Amino acid sequence: MGATCRAVRLVAILRLLCAHPQGFTARELAARLGVSPRTVQRDLADIQAEPLRAP
Repeated sequence: MGATCRAVRLVAILRLLCAHPQGFTARELAARLGVSPRTVQRDLADIQAEPLRAP
């Protein structure tokens, strides 16, 4: 998987979480994104570890 696909997925995760403040399980996010729950867990860990900066 390329970096572009991953970046698109990270943005999709953030959008889903912003739109649904009640949240999702990793399994629910994985089903929506077509990836494994482990991939979602890694993505969430990366999102938490790296603060977002505006361009």
